[in-house]
Amino acid sequence: MARPYAHTTTRASQAQCDTGLVLGGAAGARQLARQGLPGSRQAVLRRVRGCHPASTQAPHVIGIDDWAYRKGRRYGTIVVDLEHGCPVDLLEDRLAETVAAWLRAHPGVTVVARDRADAYAAGVTQGAPDAVQVADRWHFLKNLREAVEVELCQRPILPWSPPLPEGASLPPAAPVPAVLETPDASPALPAAETPAGSGAGVARMARRTQRLA
Repeated sequence: MARPYAHTTTRASQAQCDTGLVLGGAAGARQLARQGLPGSRQAVLRRVRGCHPASTQAPHVIGIDDWAYRKGRRYGTIVVDLEHGCPVDLLEDRLAETVAAWLRAHPGVTVVARDRADAYAAGVTQGAPDAVQVADRWHFLKNLREAVEVELCQRPILPWSPPLPEGASLPPAAPVPAVLETPDASPALPAAETPAGSGAGVARMARRTQRLA
């Protein structure tokens, strides 16, 4: 029914672990609460960390990418079995030598999906020279978008794209500065001048406006 000193039954713990593996901490806790198993996101993550999945067969199709032990400070490499949709290993760094050593220890790998990092390309070439290297979906779409942007920048006037009318030149989601009147306070600042509209938000809006243009 329950493990020694456990506060939940084995069945409930397994449900928390399975949901956390699929949805993560916060989303998993919300889903479990709807099913009558309330708990915090920290509890769900504890179940995930304590999970010891059964060993599976050697991976043949893998994906490698970097992940953050601490964002902006220390990065490692995650190896995922793309056929079974589960992580296989976490490497301490993202150097070519580390990736190559892992691939030599797993000679059954035939396909590697990776990003555009030179270190990963060199590591796969050294560790599994016969494996097929492919770009993952996100970087494939990123490459396509960058190529389209370069082409459009070289051809500012396209015959199939007539200029927008003056009234429709502003993107729909672009913030329009507006002064809000309050009965007992001075007029509020425009949206573009508030602290919330600075920094990363302004940069995202500028990139979005450029893509729409």
